Amino acid sequence: DARTDADETGGIGCGGAVTDPMDADSDGDNYLDGAECALGTNPNDLSSKPLLAACGPTSDTDGDGITDAREICHYNTDPNVVNTDGDACSDGKEVASINADTTVNAVDLSQVAQSFGPWTGPNYIADFDITKDGNINATDLSQVAQRFGAC
Repeated sequence: DARTDADETGGIGCGGAVTDPMDADSDGDNYLDGAECALGTNPNDLSSKPLLAACGPTSDTDGDGITDAREICHYNTDPNVVNTDGDACSDGKEVASINADTTVNAVDLSQVAQSFGPWTGPNYIADFDITKDGNINATDLSQVAQRFGAC
């Protein structure tokens, strides 16, 4: 979440906000705690979240399939680098691989479908609603798997 555990538990920075070091998004608003602190919103208040435009441009500078704004505020990845952590998997593939096995497959698609079903939440809708119909459904999930595949 871009905050150290010491900062989170000690209320250092971010207006003295104490956040959960085991939870990247303490208030569950789909914005990382560190991004909220950097943008001046309260990481402990679900109603206090930055405008997505404040996170950065909606372009995809590195071409990894994730907008720059989402990389900054939702995934803590570098919008200028295709593979922020330098492993075998690009940022776009890691985001789509829900269970972190470096492959987007039926297991991931099933987890997304079970968790979200036809869902219109702000975080995943841009990344998984490939057909842009406002819902995440089987058609989108199939296209996500084809787009990302294995690392």
